[in-house]
Amino acid sequence: MIKHFFYSIVILFLPQYIVAQTPHDEVAVTNTLIRGQDFGLIYRHYMGETKRLRVGITHLGFQSATVEPDQPNQYLRKNSHFQGGAEVGLEKTVLTEGSLSVYIGAGIKYAANMGRNRTDNPTIPLRQQRVTVTANSYGMTFFSGLAVKLSERIFTNLDISPSLMYFRTRMSNSAGTTSGFDFSLQPDILRLMIGYTL
Repeated sequence: MIKHFFYSIVILFLPQYIVAQTPHDEVAVTNTLIRGQDFGLIYRHYMGETKRLRVGITHLGFQSATVEPDQPNQYLRKNSHFQGGAEVGLEKTVLTEGSLSVYIGAGIKYAANMGRNRTDNPTIPLRQQRVTVTANSYGMTFFSGLAVKLSERIFTNLDISPSLMYFRTRMSNSAGTTSGFDFSLQPDILRLMIGYTL
């Protein structure tokens, strides 16, 4: 009788215990700490107690500026710049101490940048009055960071993500392209994340 009662208790509470111990997926908003104006979104899917699949939209940003002429020899200038990227990789927690944990990982990354410069200055060639610069980068990115659990559901991370990228740059007023490799220390190398456990 006692043995049956014990088995009943185990069957009743074990599924809830397993669910409670299973890590949940996470979503986080990111902001670069160097420039503070590039944002992103990271989604983490747990593949075990310490391993996660990481998918992200990174360093989204847009800037626009217009310089109005205030002197007879000055001309209107407009500049705009858009950037964004994506990354996919794997993370692993290597150390946990209370509410603190350290993780490392690696993945692949794509980044795109586009800038447009316009001026009404008639003294320069027409094709140089409207210039568009586009750049595309592909490569590997490496994750490492410190995670702090603020509450049962809310956490924050300090994320360091250097990248090894192959890039191609092209200007609209030029027939050629520039390409090469770069060990990237871009503004999104150091990011602050604030996230929620789903």
